[in-house]
Amino acid sequence: MWSWLPTQASTDVSLRVTLDRDRLADLLAPAAALGDAVVLGVASDGLAVRAADDAHTQSVTATLDADACSQYAVTPGRLAFDPTALRGALTADETVSAETASVTLAYATDDSTLSVSLPTVTHEQPVDPTPEAQLPRVREWPGGATLHHRADSLIEVCDYFAAITEAVAVEYDGSQDTFRIEPVAAQAADDAPRRTGTYERAGDELPGETPVATVRAAFDSALLRDFVAAAPGDARVRLDIADAHPLRLMWTRTRSDQRGDPPVEVTAHLPRGAHPRRGRRRVRCGCRDDERRLPTSGEDRADTRRSGPRTEAVRTAAVRNVSTARYM
Repeated sequence: MWSWLPTQASTDVSLRVTLDRDRLADLLAPAAALGDAVVLGVASDGLAVRAADDAHTQSVTATLDADACSQYAVTPGRLAFDPTALRGALTADETVSAETASVTLAYATDDSTLSVSLPTVTHEQPVDPTPEAQLPRVREWPGGATLHHRADSLIEVCDYFAAITEAVAVEYDGSQDTFRIEPVAAQAADDAPRRTGTYERAGDELPGETPVATVRAAFDSALLRDFVAAAPGDARVRLDIADAHPLRLMWTRTRSDQRGDPPVEVTAHLPRGAHPRRGRRRVRCGCRDDERRLPTSGEDRADTRRSGPRTEAVRTAAVRNVSTARYM
């Protein structure tokens, strides 16, 4: 395990780090999907941005190796901060257009503010150098199915299900070698039909390690969408699926002009079941809303197989719209 996971806060923490702007944006984006308790872990060998919800049932950690920074001078410790305004500052400087443009992130104990400096914008905000936030404890991985899915098409799929249902089942069917996502819902009291659909992919289309048995668990569809939407569209998202266990998502981000540098690495744990929808922050990473919708009820799949950015996701998704729900 990296040393970037300090177990105790330190009032002596400091940093002055220069890195590519888009690397810093990649580091902050996953935590913004939760945003309730965000902690920056500072260590001699890298940075980690960690977040957990108020109930400590879900968490996400993004890490960046110190070798990816052109300047890295730190005193290890932890800082609690709000990533929203910091992310906004990264896009406020119109003079910074190249992906390799550098920014400087700094904090000193005697200043007690976290700052980011760009060519025409300097942003400062208060932080808590002694955070109490703790990540939820996740049981040891029990084994199950591991699959790798391209992020951009998976984002469209998750957008689709978040619009029609509160909870989805994520499944690998070992008997049919099939990865599947479908709604999970109780039948309405009046037995009224519900909008529903099924997403299926053959297991051999999604490289990974798959068991002979079937593994299946249900998750909040909006949470799943928010976590997956934090992944860059060109990333490969690793999904670890196990019975009665949180869904583990992982991805890395190495930009085309940074192949020799360490990537931003992300690990997220999504709890089982549906959860109250209480004003979550929805994170977008560069794709337009109209590029992320799979067919809604009443649309014919054949009509959606047109040229354009949606073609690949629609072609591979195999979404079936039916008039009655399928249940676990």
